[in-house]
Amino acid sequence: MNGFELDDRPAPAVGALKAAQRLGAACIAVLALGFAGAATDSAAASVDEAIVARVIVPISAVARMVEDEKWKPLLDEIVQNAPAAASLGTRWTPQSAGWQKARSALGARYTRNVDAYAKSDHMPRTLQAALADTISTDEAPVYEKALDGPAGSTIIRYQAQTAFVVTVMSNSPKEPRYGQPGWAERMTALRKVFDERAGAAVPHEDPAQKMDAGKFIGDPIGRKGTQVWLSAVGKSALKIDGVVNLMLFDEQNAIQRELADAVAGTR
Repeated sequence: MNGFELDDRPAPAVGALKAAQRLGAACIAVLALGFAGAATDSAAASVDEAIVARVIVPISAVARMVEDEKWKPLLDEIVQNAPAAASLGTRWTPQSAGWQKARSALGARYTRNVDAYAKSDHMPRTLQAALADTISTDEAPVYEKALDGPAGSTIIRYQAQTAFVVTVMSNSPKEPRYGQPGWAERMTALRKVFDERAGAAVPHEDPAQKMDAGKFIGDPIGRKGTQVWLSAVGKSALKIDGVVNLMLFDEQNAIQRELADAVAGTR
């Protein structure tokens, strides 16, 4: 086994978006508690751009949280299985300084590559396409108004949390499916993870607006808005998967050198 061969490594789920949409319907219920034509097109584009501007930062944060949830344990495994550390036996553990040095170096590479993707235009284009596919030109102004209204931050918080929970639970065959034992417990645990990691990129909920936010999320346009989140986060997470896999392949020699250097300091 080399440093990049992972046991039980989860593969991208086939039909993940459809699965996410089905699971999302269940989670939403829980979490919700000529010139004329040209002018119309221009107005619709302006509304979509306003929605993108409002939610692109939290959507980017959620996609990254999804991938962190998947990749950070796998990066731990790469470090633990470093070929150069085979002779160290039980001395090569997460508690050792060398192991921590190796993990920090690999984590820094992961962060640089994900940062580079986040700065590209792929995620905004993905969100724009999801809006165009899901919310009609008549519905988009209603969604924009809700996001800019008093309950807007709480709506975004709920939709961000839903997208995180649903995408994580849909992307791995190890996760319980809706209705299976442990599903509700896992969803609750992931909601806690979201609350701990979301940070300033995702707006906080306003307790005074929970009722209005829940009502909107349960309405048809609110449900479509959540589907936009599921689509944009899911596709962006898959793209990050590709970025990280390419990093592990293209940079494998440099990674192995860094791991070997960290091991050498442990002997």
